[in-house]
Amino acid sequence: MTQEQERIKVLEREVRQANEIRAKPARILPRRSSTAAPSHEGVIDKHREAYGGEPICRVLAITPSTYYEHAARKADPDRRSARERQDAELTLTSRS
Repeated sequence: MTQEQERIKVLEREVRQANEIRAKPARILPRRSSTAAPSHEGVIDKHREAYGGEPICRVLAITPSTYYEHAARKADPDRRSARERQDAELTLTSRS
């Protein structure tokens, strides 16, 4: 198999995968956005095992680095911005 044929095979697989992701019902896939919203996180986390994080990010039109940074902030509160920390404190205070 030539390099060109191999490249075509890889591209065809990527297109099939993107079409499978897009075939998910509209209620599962959030609207496109340039930032990773909480709804994006849930979709990516739920389907990451089947498709991988980066292909899903590509279909949702968000950069993988945005998703991974958002996930890192969620896991480690110290990485959050001052505004995010303040908002979290205010949310806890208002619920008390």
